Amino acid sequence: MTRMIPRLFLLALWLGFSAPASSHHSIVEFDYTHAYAVTGTIKELQWTNPHSWVQMLVENSAGESIEFGFELGAPVFNIRMGWRKDSVKPGDEVTVVFCPAKNGAPRGTLMYIYLPSGERLSGIAPRIYSGKAFDAPSEVPPSPILAGAD
Repeated sequence: MTRMIPRLFLLALWLGFSAPASSHHSIVEFDYTHAYAVTGTIKELQWTNPHSWVQMLVENSAGESIEFGFELGAPVFNIRMGWRKDSVKPGDEVTVVFCPAKNGAPRGTLMYIYLPSGERLSGIAPRIYSGKAFDAPSEVPPSPILAGAD
């Protein structure tokens, strides 16, 4: 029995460290072969770990407001890409180019955000994106979610 206690302790320790690593999602949630663009108003920037999020209100063709969420990296990675905690503020009118969620939800992983100042900030998605190349957000189709109510 005394030999079993150290083994149980080591097993518990191993499980304690391995559970958080296995709970993190992979990039398979998003479709990196397509890009869409939406223009709307910033609701909030959630500057959090393990991922930051840009929440944005976008009007569809029926005039309804849809809340989109765009995933970014952790704040430390965002800072390395030129982001600051105050890069976007509630009420800012922006255009976001993103890779959509595969399940059709109004969310995606951010490729680029075009700020009112004309500045463009990047997310991680351009490094993974394998779809059609574009030079400006006007060359990217709008999200199919914006087609309005059926």
